[in-house]
Amino acid sequence: MKLLRIIGTLLIVLVMSACSGKEEYKPVDIKLEKDLTIGGSEEDINQDFKFILSANVDEQGNIYILDPNLSVVRKFDKNGQFLWELSQKGQEPGEFMRVVGLAVGQEGKVFIVDQNNRKIMIFSSAGHFVDEFKVIDGYPIKIAVDSRDFIYVNFLWRLKDFLIQKYSPRGEKITAFCEAGFSEEKDRFLREARNGIEFCVDHQDNVYVSYNRDYKILKYSSSGKLLKTWTRNLPQTPQPIRKYNPQPGWIEIKGDIIIQNIAVDSTGNVYVLWGWMASEKGLLIDIFSPEGQYLGNFYSGVKPLEDWQYFHIDKKDNLYIIEPLKEPKLYRFKMLKSEK
Repeated sequence: MKLLRIIGTLLIVLVMSACSGKEEYKPVDIKLEKDLTIGGSEEDINQDFKFILSANVDEQGNIYILDPNLSVVRKFDKNGQFLWELSQKGQEPGEFMRVVGLAVGQEGKVFIVDQNNRKIMIFSSAGHFVDEFKVIDGYPIKIAVDSRDFIYVNFLWRLKDFLIQKYSPRGEKITAFCEAGFSEEKDRFLREARNGIEFCVDHQDNVYVSYNRDYKILKYSSSGKLLKTWTRNLPQTPQPIRKYNPQPGWIEIKGDIIIQNIAVDSTGNVYVLWGWMASEKGLLIDIFSPEGQYLGNFYSGVKPLEDWQYFHIDKKDNLYIIEPLKEPKLYRFKMLKSEK
């Protein structure tokens, strides 16, 4: 009888574990080890940037850096040596006026957003023009691609329906998702600010979206189905957004940006870069499991010169911190992980 009770107990535990379907994640401790810096040199024109808005890395570790002020995309190898630059100004195929978004897909294909010409352009890993297509949904500003080179785009001033459009590699519109909110806000500039998002795609083609002005993470499938939503309690109240008119005809939006960037690592963990409360050790980065379980946090390792940074995580889990405006640079860190 005792043996039967033990067997029965084990069966109940197994059934309960199977029914729960939830994986337990352990807290993570991360130490950073800096091993590369690109930028900050006025003597080397290829190392001189005016504004680094975005960076991406291919499977070989080559690094791509986008500067919208110079309207260039530069490619460096994994050791930081310059390889080539895209800077074809114009409106013809393969030419662009203002690049604002960058993503790297399969076989090192480079996807860039030309905001002024309202088009998505595709180049080979060698920098040769491959294809492009126009987008009519607004002015594109952010881009990500999945494992099949399907393209996800966010638009400026797209406030009435959905915030992300998905396209095939040939430019056919597939779907739209991430419903725009804040429709009660009458002022267009404030409504646009509240609908500001960052997004990324993990290695299983799930799409993670974060709002700039609210600590809220949304997880979608590649088809646009909402899978999960989570938030985080803030340690103090951020400055609310407001419209500011420094002079006639000039409008600025003031207030704290709560989430500045979002990224995923090779295991599917989600990293969220805070946009405020900077310290000498950098900006705070939260870590969550793919299901939204909080795993810990660490600092970016670089003191922000203007309380403003971006980041990227490559497939080998190297962390890239972008110091965008003042003395623009890109730093690469090895993330040394251990369980707490």
